[in-house]
Amino acid sequence: MVKPLKPLSQYVKDLSFENYAAQKNQFKPEKLDLNIDVNIKKKALKKDLLEITLVILLEAKGISEKKFVIELSYASTFLLKPTLTPSEEKEFAFINCPTIMFPFVREIIYNISRNSGFLPINLDFIDFYAHFNSNNLT
Repeated sequence: MVKPLKPLSQYVKDLSFENYAAQKNQFKPEKLDLNIDVNIKKKALKKDLLEITLVILLEAKGISEKKFVIELSYASTFLLKPTLTPSEEKEFAFINCPTIMFPFVREIIYNISRNSGFLPINLDFIDFYAHFNSNNLT
């Protein structure tokens, strides 16, 4: 696995939070079923500069209906070593970068869910290496 240098910048590109429960004044502490979808987007900004975006869609459902939805696009720019092979660059973009970025995404989801009137959602860590290999991205 290629070691990344460091992110040059990190930022929320887009954030949407829809609190259906608040619209109906339904704030009962109940266990929510979570459905999460994670996508990774890679964009070359310059020859040795990549923007990686983690796109998260999280739906929280109660017993009978959807309680809230969080859509988050969190991006970071990374400087590539000029000696990387295409295979190493792909690994860097889809394993190393998301691994560095995910704790920040996790914190944003935690804070939004906590501040919405629900128990905070503490996402499990994602093994991006396993995800990369299971999706035949190699």
